[in-house]
Amino acid sequence: MLLNFIIKLLVLLLLPLLFTAVSCNKPTEPNENTPPGRRDYVWSVDTLYSPNNILREIWGATPTDIWLAGPGGITNYDGLWHFDGIKWKPYEKQILGLSPNCIFGLSQNNIWLGGNDGKIWHFNGVNWYQTNMRFDNANIWDIYGKSINDLYAIGTRFILCKSGTEWNEELTIAQSNNIYMQQILEYANIMYIAGKKPAPLTSMEPDTLAFWEYHNKQLKEIFAKPVNQITFVSINKIGKEVYFLLGRDLNRYENGKFIKIMTFTEPKFGYHVYGRNEKDFFVGMIDGLAHFNGENVEYLIRFENDFTSISTKPLIFEKEVFFPVNDYINGYNLVFHGKLKD
Repeated sequence: MLLNFIIKLLVLLLLPLLFTAVSCNKPTEPNENTPPGRRDYVWSVDTLYSPNNILREIWGATPTDIWLAGPGGITNYDGLWHFDGIKWKPYEKQILGLSPNCIFGLSQNNIWLGGNDGKIWHFNGVNWYQTNMRFDNANIWDIYGKSINDLYAIGTRFILCKSGTEWNEELTIAQSNNIYMQQILEYANIMYIAGKKPAPLTSMEPDTLAFWEYHNKQLKEIFAKPVNQITFVSINKIGKEVYFLLGRDLNRYENGKFIKIMTFTEPKFGYHVYGRNEKDFFVGMIDGLAHFNGENVEYLIRFENDFTSISTKPLIFEKEVFFPVNDYINGYNLVFHGKLKD
C-alpha cells in the first residue's frame, strides 16, 4: 500500500496543474443563513475511449453543452469531446494539430482552447478555428478572463492578452528567468498565477513553487518555496472567492499577506477543492471524491483502484456536477456525473 501511495503521488505531480485538499476544519465564517451543501447526488459514470490521451480539461455553458479536452490521442478526433446532455462523442470535425492543455469559455459561442503547440483555438458556436496567435515550441497552460475583450493566456515565460480580435504578447520573461506559469485566476481586478521555477539542469538545487500577482502589466512574486519544503501550491475558487493552497494550509491573500483559514488533515487528501460556497464544496481525495458541508467531510465516491485520480477542476452547476477522472492502470478516461435528487 505504501508503494501504491507513493506512485499515486508521483502521478499527481506530473499533472500540469496543482490542486487542493480539505479537512474537517472550517474555512472563513460563512453567512449564517447559508444552508449546508447537499450530498444526495445520483451518480453515473461515462467511459470515453481515447487511447493514449488524458482527457482532463472541461468547460460547459449548460449541463447539455459541455466540452472535454486533452493533449494526447492517436487521431485528430481524440483531443476534443462534446456532451449534448445524453451522450459523449468525439468532436465530429477533424482539427489538424489540435493538442489542447486548457479550455475556458464565457458562453456557448465563445470558448477557447490552448495547446502544446502554442496555438489558441476559438469556438464561435458553429466551428472551431485557429486564432492569429501561435508560439512555436511553446505550451499554453491556462486561459482565463472576465469578458471577450479581457482574456489572458499563460505559458512558459509569457503572458498573452486578448483585446478585440487580437491576441497580443503582453509580457515576456527572459530565458535566464525561467518560470512556468501554469494556472491563472482573477479576483478584484488582479490576476493571480501559480507555477514553478525549474532549477537549472546543471544545478543540484530543487525546483521552486511560486505564486505571482499580475496587474498593470507588472508581474510580482508573492510566494516562493523549494519543493523540498512544500509539496503543492495552487489557486482555487469557491464561489466567487479565491483561495491559495500552501502545502496543507488554505489561505486568503489580503493586504499583501497570506491569512490561513484552515489546515488540511485528511490522510488521503488529493489536492483538489472546488465548490459553490464555504458550506458546499467538493474534495478530491486520493481514493475518491468527498464533500465538505461546513461541518465535516464525507465521501461521495470511492474509486475502484489506487491509480485513479480526479484530473482537474470540475464543472459545477446548480444541481449537476461533472468530474473528469483518469484510471491510469486501465487507461480509462471517465466522467463522473452527479445530479441532486429532486
